[in-house]
Amino acid sequence: MKRILSTLLVAATPLLAAATDYTFTATSGDWNTQTNWSPNGKPGSGDTAIIPNGKTCNIADANQAVKILNVQSGGTLVIDYDNNLQLGENDASTTSTVDGEIHFIESAGDRAILRIWGTVTFDGSGDIGKRGSGYGGLIKRADPDTGYYMLMILSDGVDLKGNLTFLTSLENNVNVTVSHSDDHLTLGGMARFIPELTLAGTGKFQVSNGGFLEIRAAKLSATTPAWELSGGEIEVFDLPYDNTFFTGLTVNISVSGGTLDLKDSFGSTGEFTFTGGSVIVRDGKTVTLD
Repeated sequence: MKRILSTLLVAATPLLAAATDYTFTATSGDWNTQTNWSPNGKPGSGDTAIIPNGKTCNIADANQAVKILNVQSGGTLVIDYDNNLQLGENDASTTSTVDGEIHFIESAGDRAILRIWGTVTFDGSGDIGKRGSGYGGLIKRADPDTGYYMLMILSDGVDLKGNLTFLTSLENNVNVTVSHSDDHLTLGGMARFIPELTLAGTGKFQVSNGGFLEIRAAKLSATTPAWELSGGEIEVFDLPYDNTFFTGLTVNISVSGGTLDLKDSFGSTGEFTFTGGSVIVRDGKTVTLD
């Protein structure tokens, strides 16, 4: 009888699908078409998707998912408007590589969405986002109701481009260049009492040439990436109340042009350098910069 039970238990145990590396083989084609991938099929939530040089992969269907993404130099991933890709693994850390480009398509206010699941580190030397009319992306938590901390980490030489909004926590350890009139980077949403983004990291945001960096309803960590403004605008408003005044923040701020518009009370013990441009402190707000 014991032997029979053991056999039954083994037979009833589900077999876990092995993770697979899928390489996109079409010159230009759809993520959801199985014959566009080698091996035949398409990546799933536990797999790795590889977009090689000279290949453009389009996501034109909602609710695609992959654990790891590798966009090689010369390769392009395009997420169409009102569609989304979930990247990462629940309550785990993964690393994806972008040496090529990720484009987000926007139409009539509907944006393409990248959903961060767990902690996802991006390395490489490519661009997340694209400048120009018709491009706009939303990068957000995969599931805000799980209670797990979801974090996007920028490392190596990855840069952000175009019109992007972050609604997931961001650790910036690189120099992000907001350096074009088409660059509009928004960090945080409108929920001041329940911030959807914590901003941390050892990198910097370099704003110039008409670029626009908006920091709103974002919880700033004790060490926040530096703000380097030589043109364009940085706007700060609706910070959570524990981030407003005398909170021990260390933000190095340099203003040599453009406008730093502080619409909320703010205090930082980081280095502040002013050689040109303008700093606006709104009525009723208190700002302390060492």
